[in-house]
Amino acid sequence: MLMIRFAILLLYVVLTPACQARQPGWNEVDRQVRRMLFSHPFMLDGASVYVGRPDGSVIYEKHYGEYDETTRVPLASASKLVSAVAVMRLVESGDLDPEAPVSTYLPEFASEEVGHEKSEMTIEQMYSMTSGFPGSGVRSKALRDRSITLQEAVEHIACCVDLASEPGTVFTYTGYGMHVAGRVCEVLSGQAYDEFFDTQINEPLGTNFTWDGLGETTNFRPAGGGAASLADYTKLLTLVASGGETQDVRLLTQESTDWMMTERTIDLKAGSLPRDAERARAGYAFGMWVEKRDEQGQPTVVSSPGAFGFTPWIDLEDDYVGIIMIKGVRQRLLSDIDSIREAIDQAVNFEAATDR
Repeated sequence: MLMIRFAILLLYVVLTPACQARQPGWNEVDRQVRRMLFSHPFMLDGASVYVGRPDGSVIYEKHYGEYDETTRVPLASASKLVSAVAVMRLVESGDLDPEAPVSTYLPEFASEEVGHEKSEMTIEQMYSMTSGFPGSGVRSKALRDRSITLQEAVEHIACCVDLASEPGTVFTYTGYGMHVAGRVCEVLSGQAYDEFFDTQINEPLGTNFTWDGLGETTNFRPAGGGAASLADYTKLLTLVASGGETQDVRLLTQESTDWMMTERTIDLKAGSLPRDAERARAGYAFGMWVEKRDEQGQPTVVSSPGAFGFTPWIDLEDDYVGIIMIKGVRQRLLSDIDSIREAIDQAVNFEAATDR
């Protein structure tokens, strides 16, 4: 099957006329996706691409290789935006104050147990990468051990993971904070995290996000353990882009989504960050990266890419959302992903110019 797929992709590249490969619009998007699949035949067995408006209208959607509308993939860090929406549901209900000290909700973070600074961390800081926690490495027991519960993992974080900086002072990309926030969601809802998420997101939105993207576990990872189909993520991304409503279902207010997209890391010292984010001088909002800003410094492009290549983004300036769904190694696919995104952006603007 692999050799047949490779042969088909090779035939496509050989037979595609050069003039067609360079023409603007969606043909170029298609060419770039096929080029990525051709370049990585032993890593990728397919891909899906979605581009649409915040009102839910579809601009472009296509599946490649072995992917179709039923395909589900692990989200890795694309889970961050997903879990952020669930947290905001508790904020809107009044059950959670994102600026309250974590010790308000979790007794294991009481000042006398962990020290004043650690007890004063807030959910807003945890979801904006300013909690003070160190970068979460590959050997992190709290995040990687699938045999324990989320409660046990957070108890370990409370007692045994020291802060690397004072909360609110350093921008460090880490999963520890969101893990703690996930436990807060369990405590406030009285449900295991996956059940809480079903209640707050899956049931009202009609989606099927699951938290087994890294394997079956009770140590659910809000920062990286999600799994979904293209349709699932499309609904959630459109909801955020549209101000909290999609397909006649309103989960958040416009005020909440605006608050989520506010950049929190301006002028902060950079700690441990992904190399590509550091080079691009990206910032962080609430559960999402800030990739681009306007002249006033307001975010114009936000995103939540994952380590396996799943790449969702919202272009506020050009008024569209995009998703590239793949399962591979993001760092090895960065140039391909960037080329596809550039082709999509050009196609959206070319179509808009043609319609005028």
